[in-house]
Amino acid sequence: MEASITLKEVAKMYDNQMLLADLTFGIKQGSNFIILGKNGSGKSTILKIISGIVKVDNGMVYINGKDIDTRASDVQRHIGYSPQAPSLDSNLSLYQNIDLYARLYGIDSNEIVDKATDWLAFFNISQYKNKSPADVSFGVRKIISFIRSVIHMPDILVLDEPTMGLEPNQKMRVWESIDRHFINKTVLFTSQDFAEAEHHADQIAILHNGNIKITGTLDNLIQTRRGITKYSLSFKVPPGEELINSIQSMPRIIKPRFSGLELEFLTRDRQDFFQVLKLAIETGLKDMDTGLSTLRDLFVGYISDEESE
Repeated sequence: MEASITLKEVAKMYDNQMLLADLTFGIKQGSNFIILGKNGSGKSTILKIISGIVKVDNGMVYINGKDIDTRASDVQRHIGYSPQAPSLDSNLSLYQNIDLYARLYGIDSNEIVDKATDWLAFFNISQYKNKSPADVSFGVRKIISFIRSVIHMPDILVLDEPTMGLEPNQKMRVWESIDRHFINKTVLFTSQDFAEAEHHADQIAILHNGNIKITGTLDNLIQTRRGITKYSLSFKVPPGEELINSIQSMPRIIKPRFSGLELEFLTRDRQDFFQVLKLAIETGLKDMDTGLSTLRDLFVGYISDEESE
């Protein structure tokens, strides 16, 4: 399938630090593609580069086969971008913010009225349309930013944390609208909500140390990372400092989390598990359970491996 987005050997410096280094990857047309990474890893910068807001220091970016530098005006009309933090004009009403963007994309004034009215009604925020951005909540501003990104029905939707700060019903409406209006179009997004990523992404990429380390479907990532198991132990009494320190000092025990009488951790080595189990039995183990790795577990395990190398 043809690639909607292609990055080749992209590099970007920020505050004299190499944020992105030799970044090369592609996103197939019609896919829902999520980039996962730690805070500050460069996720938002990648989205801004693809949207034409930030220039690369080196490398090439292609949108539908067109160079984003030499064909910027032609490329950008096919993209709808919503940033992590809503950036609205405080001198305009919410409706005027939508109207301005729609006009920039060449939408007829009568069509703008119909489209904006429909979108505001869909999100149940019509009552705020004449208010200033300063007079409404973050969630309402976030929705307006989303509406601006979709008002021209672009071929490629680029969303930075699209549901961050939204009420649950508004989160559902964001994804309902994407599923309804952007089927067979390309959606690139970031999110800290792993359940959201599992449900809505058909392609997942993990960004670390300035580059995409692994991509694939959730099932493929699970196969690639086979052997990682999540263990849950419960104790009769709260575990003491000696047990906690012993487990935390084990190099192949990944992200042990103690909470009251409960302990959760990841490992791929059964011998390490047996070592923890032995300590737990001596301390007063009550029960144990194992489970399949979730996307969060896979992400934590992968980043832990990368940082230990």
